[in-house]
Amino acid sequence: MNKTWIFNFFNSLSQYTLLPTIFDLIILIPSLFLYLIELILILLYKKTFFKSSFFKLFVARTISSIFELIFQFFYLRFGRFGFFLSFYLALPNIYLNFIYLFFVYFIYVECLLTTTLLLNRLTSLIWPLKYEKLWKKLWYLIIIIILIIPLPLSCNILFLNIFILLHSNDSSFTLYAPDDTNTLFITCLFSIFISIFCFIINIGCLYVYKKKTIVNIAQTENKQKMENKLTIYSILTFLGQFLNSIYLIILYFVGYQLVNFGINTELIDVIFITVFNQNSWVNDINTITIPAFLLFWASEKIRNNVYKIIKINNQKINNKTIMVIPKQQTFTTQMVVIERKIFNKRK
Repeated sequence: MNKTWIFNFFNSLSQYTLLPTIFDLIILIPSLFLYLIELILILLYKKTFFKSSFFKLFVARTISSIFELIFQFFYLRFGRFGFFLSFYLALPNIYLNFIYLFFVYFIYVECLLTTTLLLNRLTSLIWPLKYEKLWKKLWYLIIIIILIIPLPLSCNILFLNIFILLHSNDSSFTLYAPDDTNTLFITCLFSIFISIFCFIINIGCLYVYKKKTIVNIAQTENKQKMENKLTIYSILTFLGQFLNSIYLIILYFVGYQLVNFGINTELIDVIFITVFNQNSWVNDINTITIPAFLLFWASEKIRNNVYKIIKINNQKINNKTIMVIPKQQTFTTQMVVIERKIFNKRK
């Protein structure tokens, strides 16, 4: 066994999952809560929000992100903490295949929806008066294409032999497919391609944004301001996609390319586990945190409604507190009167 300080360093990191988990929960809980509130608000006021094709795409992306998060819990996070081990052991192999399949499938869907949001913003800059009519006609076709494209890229997962690999503590486990040599490579290539394509769209958005002055009499100044913010939102969400692409490249390089440099396989294993353990928080920043907080910044309607919810809850709490005060005051007053009566009788 390799006893070098490098091995010991990565071996310690590979076994220390508490800090990444705490960091992930700090990111995930408030972001997911805000994301769900935004989704509910958009659906409640869909007659207003769905006038914009952007919010339709946002809802589709939000639902995709939530499904990806759910299947990531089943594929990765439950096993990391040893949850439901007996349940997993009782599952037929095909169910494990479907868990892995849907996790990878929604990664592809997420990438495609991010790209579509950027295309939506580019068309809004090029054809500010016509782009909504265009997206209204193509809406269903675009969603169908997005749902179909990932199928041939991920269907091979159904034919893998997936095992439950128990860790040394006999409680935590990982879903492991020893014959799966293509999924990570295909996902990595797809993510790189999408990132390059999104980068080109971003350049186009910035170019049009600077060169073309949008003057739309039919739109109010506030709506134009919102459209500009939504464009900035779409561009900045690319940063999350880019972060995820870098992570996948590193993961693939460590898992499949380090061996070509003559590095000890045991060292490669602990480095791979160390990188793999960061998957959760990288994914959450990309799919939940950045979209949720950026929309909160970009949309005044969303922001005002969230503030109303917080204000209503604070008023309820304050009302409950105020109701207690008169009772305490009455009780205190009664006690003072009784004490005075007793004192007068003694006199």
